[in-house]
Amino acid sequence: MTYYRDYVFNYVATIVNNEFPNVRMTSRREPVAKRFPLVYLHEMNRTRPQQYATLANDDDQWESTFECEVYTNDPNGNMGTAYEITEVVENAMKSLGYIENFCRPIDNIDPLVVRIISRYIRQIGAGDEIPSPPTT
Repeated sequence: MTYYRDYVFNYVATIVNNEFPNVRMTSRREPVAKRFPLVYLHEMNRTRPQQYATLANDDDQWESTFECEVYTNDPNGNMGTAYEITEVVENAMKSLGYIENFCRPIDNIDPLVVRIISRYIRQIGAGDEIPSPPTT
């Protein structure tokens, strides 16, 4: 299901970049952000809940969890932009059928860097339809 993971990233990236053209989107962790604002979106895990496991061991349903980290660098440590970007990501994930099950700011060594982490979860079935990607 690599395709689905890439699809979710590209879908969300298109929506975020339409709202915030200067945001850098990545699906690969960077030890040090090279440019702000930065959104790191990746699939944390994909598991098959036990109640959906079959004797044939086929992947007819699974649970997908994505994590999003939003980084901004504000001279005043203002969290406003980070929350605005997080809200756009949340709405994009909701349009894909995900629900937010975690969202909070995280302390950083550098007080000028604002970091918000959120997680989104969804049950996905073999016949699920996914929305068409937005146009730029």
